Amino acid sequence: MFNPSPRDIQRTRFTLLRLLPIELVDPILHEAQYYSVLHASDPTETSLSGTTNRVLRSPPIHKPVKKIVIKVEAHDQGWSSYPEDQGTYRGSWTWFEAGIEGGEKRWGVARNLHAESDWQNHEVVWDEEHELVKNLREGDSVAVYAAARYPGWMNTFKNVEIEVFCWI
Repeated sequence: MFNPSPRDIQRTRFTLLRLLPIELVDPILHEAQYYSVLHASDPTETSLSGTTNRVLRSPPIHKPVKKIVIKVEAHDQGWSSYPEDQGTYRGSWTWFEAGIEGGEKRWGVARNLHAESDWQNHEVVWDEEHELVKNLREGDSVAVYAAARYPGWMNTFKNVEIEVFCWI
């Protein structure tokens, strides 16, 4: 993915402003999603049970945020005493949340399928209308948390990614 620097974005905007009115330039750049991207990832396979832990955080945010993309590859322990719930989200006690690092409020990212040991790919995209994005301030970081409610439930995950798309 091409990741323009804030300077690249400013130069492109300035060049377009010589040819087009501002009323067209900014919508064109937004439609093209010509944003700089703050990226954090961790490919490490990890498991946890009976707890909630931060697993990844983004770099500090400097600019207005246009959208956030969170990706996680995960599964739960793959067995349970409730076979009728296997492959559904009923009785799933392993999940992911995101929030502003150090903040108290968190938003649900994804749940793992109940008693499913195959890897599942989860992805959420939150635009500037999402409450988390609206609440971000300069210097904040976005954090992803993994959770397993009971000691017998295991949340196994890898390839956790956060992408924060910023405007100049």
